Amino acid sequence: MDLKESFILKTVCHILLPIMILTAIFTTIVIVVSEEYPELKEKKDFFQTEIFSDQYISQIGNTIYMVRRQSTESDEPIEYRSYDNQGIFYLIINNETGIAYTNIAKTGNTDTIDKLKEFFLNRQNIAYWIYDGQVNTSIPNLEETQIKYNYYFEDVIVGHYSIYSCLDEERIGSLNSSFINANIAASLVSNTYEISYFLLPISLIATVLIFVYLTVGIGHKKGVEGIFLRKFDTIALELVAFFFFWLLFFAAIPIMAAVQIDSAWGIVITGVSLALIYVILWFAYVTFIRRIKSGTLLKNTLVYKAWRGCKKIAREILGNFNVNLKLALFYGGFVLLSAILLMSARSSGFALLLLLALYAGAFLYLFFYVKKCMEIKKALKNLYEGKKEITLKEEDFKGELKDICIYVNDISAGFANAIEESLKNERFKTDLITNVSHDIKTPLTSIINYVDLLKEEGLESENAKEYLRIIDEKSLKLKKLTEDLVEASKASSGNIKLNLEKININELIRQITGEFKDKFSEKNLEPIITEAEEDIEITADGKQLSRVFDNLFSNISKYAMPNTRVYIDIKKSGEKTKIELKNISNQKLNITAEELMQRFVRGDSSRNNEGSGLGLSIAQSLVELQNGTFQLFLDGDFFRVTIEF
Repeated sequence: MDLKESFILKTVCHILLPIMILTAIFTTIVIVVSEEYPELKEKKDFFQTEIFSDQYISQIGNTIYMVRRQSTESDEPIEYRSYDNQGIFYLIINNETGIAYTNIAKTGNTDTIDKLKEFFLNRQNIAYWIYDGQVNTSIPNLEETQIKYNYYFEDVIVGHYSIYSCLDEERIGSLNSSFINANIAASLVSNTYEISYFLLPISLIATVLIFVYLTVGIGHKKGVEGIFLRKFDTIALELVAFFFFWLLFFAAIPIMAAVQIDSAWGIVITGVSLALIYVILWFAYVTFIRRIKSGTLLKNTLVYKAWRGCKKIAREILGNFNVNLKLALFYGGFVLLSAILLMSARSSGFALLLLLALYAGAFLYLFFYVKKCMEIKKALKNLYEGKKEITLKEEDFKGELKDICIYVNDISAGFANAIEESLKNERFKTDLITNVSHDIKTPLTSIINYVDLLKEEGLESENAKEYLRIIDEKSLKLKKLTEDLVEASKASSGNIKLNLEKININELIRQITGEFKDKFSEKNLEPIITEAEEDIEITADGKQLSRVFDNLFSNISKYAMPNTRVYIDIKKSGEKTKIELKNISNQKLNITAEELMQRFVRGDSSRNNEGSGLGLSIAQSLVELQNGTFQLFLDGDFFRVTIEF
């Protein structure tokens, strides 16, 4: 079974490919993160890692950015923002206006800025970060240098703002906290970085192998020859590209929205969108490869179809013009376009480039035109010198040259056939002379030998009668051969006077079958005649038609396998009458039907059987002289002759 057509293997690979891609991406990320944060390899507590400190300062920076954008002149010294919770309590004081911004719920213990400061100072047993002119923090790796060049903290550094912050222990592990995602990521890296070094090369190699296999298998379907195209693959490429572009656009919208969601839901939405994008890209890739393999990528485009349409219209218009008129049109158009570009080139460099391109194109066109002319000249020269196998690729030529190319190929093919037929006729003549010489020499030699014996022994010898019998037999054979030669010559040249009349073919076949009854009985051959329901009459020469069937029945009596049946079928179809003779040969015929039809060719290669080998040839010529057709079919030892009038 061809693996390219295996449905099961392709299904398995379609499942494995995204898994291997995700594995490669995941392990790459794990390795990169583990190298950037080496403490993860030591499996430190999350709150002691640099990832935590980066996430913490990132959340403070986002809050500062929001406060700077949304700060207002308030009558109250404190603006409570309880809706803004990322797992961190914060207090941001604008030192210029004295207004404080916090997400701590307002209570009796948090209704003044001093009490809010006290709230943070009392929670220094957990992770906290305070900046009031200088850094005061319990978070490792979080130094002042991390915010010094950060855009979000530029007003903090110069003293416009003071910041108090600490973890919200109750909400840091909730889904609404951004720290939960960072904690999960840190845990994954810590637990998988070792195996990632092993899985990354395996997943990359597997991805490449599966991708290559699926690419090779695209377009191949069990039971279908060539590349299998679906209806979607026949849609114009521009429309397909437009369709996939908008699919990708709408599939990417949820990802842009998920960026604003700092929770597990953001990851889920992003994952689903990426999976959808993968499916869209894969379907686009599959139809692209199918089109390439089937050779329809460019042909099945709107641009190509438009070009073909314009080209067809131009050919139909120009096809009615003669060569001189076409030349005048092309030359006039070239001169006119050159004049326009030449005048424009004085003020436009682009027009000058177009003019140069026009001249270069004209030169290349003439160059390749002359090159094709030289190919035709070379082919004609080879044909003139007698070389038979001359073939020009018609698809490489256009217009008038293509017509000339077709004519040259036809002449070459006709020339080759004529030479082949001439050689065949020469071989036939040689074989004919050889066979005639052999068939005449054999009985003539016997006659001469037995005449010499009679001379030596005299007519009174005991063997004289036997010698005379053999001489008589060989003389008759020689006479029959001479007569067959004359008949064959007359039949092939058409030098026979025909007396055409209505003949009952059913009655003629029954009569000739009866005449050969004794010869058929000698070999126990059973003739089975299948006639039409009513008698059939044909227009033919009775004498010559009898000669045809005499020759055929004679061949059957000589060469048919003993104890078999001989089938003679007479059928009528419309205006045509068909006679078929079928039998099994006593010997396997190791020659073709065409060879057996040649003169002096017999079914037995030893040439010991009675006959001249002219019977079938004479029969064919006589049938064709009477406007009939004669066909011979061989299949192993099965012999069938079909005559149709």
